Amino acid sequence: SGRVGKSQKQLQEVARERPAHALDVLGRLGAEQLEVTELVAILSAIAQVKDPAQLQTEDPDPRLAQLAQSILDRSALLEPKILAKTAWSIARLQISNAPILGSIADAAHQAIWFNPQDLARMVWALAELQIADVTLMVEIAEAALRI
Repeated sequence: SGRVGKSQKQLQEVARERPAHALDVLGRLGAEQLEVTELVAILSAIAQVKDPAQLQTEDPDPRLAQLAQSILDRSALLEPKILAKTAWSIARLQISNAPILGSIADAAHQAIWFNPQDLARMVWALAELQIADVTLMVEIAEAALRI
């Protein structure tokens, strides 16, 4: 387990420095081999690359959308913090295909018990991705009032 943890940490570091290489490694490993929290950590690391020029392309790498979708496919397992981090990463990486946007909205409906930081992260991501779901916005407003 210690060795696996070290490998995952290394993959996250590679993701920050060389996102395409990290996606290659992840493709060879298979997303199903990793826990959802590990996938989120890799997606988040890629979203935090030190050189934003590495992310500036006309179309995001389709492997990013595949990674994001593999996380969202397990949305029932996502804690609000993990969901917010996933949504933030997707927005930062400008992954905006319809299935992913729908998955984010669906998952957010199910996980409305956010702490203030995660609620802010989720609201920013929803705005950045232009997800206009009135019911979800009402749920988020109600969640904000509970905080």
